[in-house]
Parts: sequence; structure tokens; C-alpha cells
Amino acid sequence: MLVLAPFITALAIAQPAPEQIKAVWDYYQKGQGKGAILADAVLCKTVEQKAADTKFECAEPLGESAPKDTLVNVWVAFLVPKGDTVESVVVQALLDGQVRETKDLKLKGETNRTRTWTAFSLKKAGKWEFRVMDKDKVLKSLSITAN
Repeated sequence: MLVLAPFITALAIAQPAPEQIKAVWDYYQKGQGKGAILADAVLCKTVEQKAADTKFECAEPLGESAPKDTLVNVWVAFLVPKGDTVESVVVQALLDGQVRETKDLKLKGETNRTRTWTAFSLKKAGKWEFRVMDKDKVLKSLSITAN
């Protein structure tokens, strides 16, 4: 069964249509001024800093709960048009529905996949929500319970 694992993993990754690839390339090359597009967001315990193949990837995702005082990295990946800098994206940390902290993200279109993260401490027990926002629009909401 171990011999089949790489093959099964390869099958799980969908091959995009040529039109999808062209749309991404066009946006990266010619989408200046249109803003960043969120591709992924994950709550992580650890972000890889050294290994070349996985550098700046979420190395250890968090589950639905974590102990109080855990450091949570809100890891995000965006498509930012080439040469653009986007400074309108923030991450808000809410505890039991109340905004506790907001952090700015500075996204630069230096590669076709801009990855960054910002860290928050689960200082108190309760339901934490992390909102990735662009201006007033919530792009993604992630939750974890601190106990």
C-alpha cells in the first residue's frame, strides 16, 4: 500500500483547465490596481523557516481547539499582481465576538504566490475567531477554541 501513496496523492490534486491557468497569469501580469486575491488561510502552530521545499508554508496546522496562551499564526497566501503593493488587508482577532486586536498585512506582488503570516496569542479561554479582511469585506473567517 505504501507504494501507491504517491500515486494516490497525485490523483487528489486536480489539474486546472488551460483557461484557469491563463486567467491567473493574466491577473498576475496585468491586474495592477485590482487588489489581492486570497487563495488560502490556515491557523498554524508553526510556519517553516528553513527547509527550502516548504519554506514559509504552514508546517503544523492547528485543530479546533488549543490550550490558552498558545501562539497562533494566521497564515495566508494571496495572488497579488506583479509589482503591486496592497496594504488594505488586515487580520482581526475576536474573542467571543468582541474585537481584541487588529494587525495590518503588507502584500507585495513579487512572485505569483505571496505568503505571509501574523501571530496572535490566545490570552484567554473562549471561542476565538480570526477574520482576514480587505477593507470592510471578510475574505475568510477561521475559528479555534482556547481552553
